[in-house]
Amino acid sequence: MNRFPLLRLPYVALREVIVTIDKSDVINLALSSRKTCKLVNTTRNPVSMRKQSKEEIDGLDAVDRLNMARLESLENLGDVTKSMKIVVSKKLSLQFDFIYIPGCQTRSLCRLLSFEFRINPIGDLVSEEHRTMRFGDLKVPIIIDSKTTFRTFWKDIEFGFQFLSRHFAQEFKLDDIILDANPEEVDGSKFSRLLENAVDVVKSSSEAKRSLSVNKIELFSDVDLQNMFRNIKYEEIRSRGPLNRRLPVDCAFEAKNLVVQNSDGFTLKDLLSSKCSRVHLIGNGMTNKDMKEFLINWIDGNLETLQELAVELIEEVDIEKILAELSDRTGCNIIHYEKSKKIIRRGDGKGATVRASNANKKLFTMIR
Repeated sequence: MNRFPLLRLPYVALREVIVTIDKSDVINLALSSRKTCKLVNTTRNPVSMRKQSKEEIDGLDAVDRLNMARLESLENLGDVTKSMKIVVSKKLSLQFDFIYIPGCQTRSLCRLLSFEFRINPIGDLVSEEHRTMRFGDLKVPIIIDSKTTFRTFWKDIEFGFQFLSRHFAQEFKLDDIILDANPEEVDGSKFSRLLENAVDVVKSSSEAKRSLSVNKIELFSDVDLQNMFRNIKYEEIRSRGPLNRRLPVDCAFEAKNLVVQNSDGFTLKDLLSSKCSRVHLIGNGMTNKDMKEFLINWIDGNLETLQELAVELIEEVDIEKILAELSDRTGCNIIHYEKSKKIIRRGDGKGATVRASNANKKLFTMIR
């Protein structure tokens, strides 16, 4: 069969052809080059997220979603946020969200394109119909479960997980990369290898904002915790599950936001060594005495990174007890606004507001 040289048609004729063909074919056509992609987006059958309705995006099948994500990465105009979540748990997966938020910030004009790749052993591929899909130089067996879900099958799932993670991290020019780790019901040595590979992908994505979500932290090995927390600057760290003093020795968290639930194992020493802008510790074991020591360190010129702190203490907050004798320190001035709210002014002129929450009597906050 002779191929028709579609792209050699005159511009007006080509535009007319594009508006008559199926959306999937238009997306594939646009993938041929950046120039063709721009041309397609000038027609009445565009492929850009910016020119699709929510209903049109929601109606796309999984392959079209993947290819539209590739188109957004090809154009890379900067107004679509591209994120990948690497899920290291009993079920391995890569979850993608492409979010278009127009400059006007109008919620009704925002668009979300989501899809997921699951990594499975080849032994799970039985009698179901499957196809192959090429990723780089590899052809991989897949089954498409839904409009948003691909299942991929590998003889070595550790290799498959690492390969796809790196492949998409490079292809999509990610803005955000999230590591979501949970060792529950996973063989310890296998989990450690998977986690190490995932951390390497996160580290290598230097242009992306990096975030970490930790579940069941009490089940992590010391080596795993060090791999996750040492020498990586995160946008956000979230930890769920009791810490049980499982943090690495001299662990210095480095993130804009740190949120720890069941944070009893997060000590004053951990707080003083952290390099976070905002810290929220829920269910903590620290006391009013610890908050006094924290403020002494801040007054003395330490903790310059910290902008906001919220700690749920083991006891009710006593602001007077915490601030007692602090005004005796050189250059420190305490301004009393009300019983539960005070302003501390350091000798260098920098100030912070400390208060006890009315809603939660154990919650101590400091905002600079």
